[in-house]
Amino acid sequence: MFLRIAVAEDDEANRTAIVRLLEALGHTVPISVADGHDLVNGCKSTEIDLVFADFQLPKMDGLAAAEHLAGLGIPVVIVSGHVDAENIVVDHEPIEMVLRKPASIDGLREAIHHVTSGDWQQKKGAIFGS
Repeated sequence: MFLRIAVAEDDEANRTAIVRLLEALGHTVPISVADGHDLVNGCKSTEIDLVFADFQLPKMDGLAAAEHLAGLGIPVVIVSGHVDAENIVVDHEPIEMVLRKPASIDGLREAIHHVTSGDWQQKKGAIFGS
């Protein structure tokens, strides 16, 4: 199964690395942006199956963007190197999981599998480490 994935990461090198890894897995990345506002706007006009978003983004952080995207039915995986990432309570947030930076191809593959294996809204969990 190949997906249309959006990536929001303010660090250009990290964003480029995530996009390349996702493309190496066979997915397309029609949206690759540096802030949450552009992520939400892009997802409103482009068909997207899954989002990987940094926790701390300019203009609108990843959790705020995830709230908007949940209304569009788009699952969100937060990618974070933030020291408090473990404190995000996935069951109380509009996200599917937290993937620890730096993102690896195995971590991205596992996150995609987790979200796409059945009803993603009922299979929330967290990955800490990639």
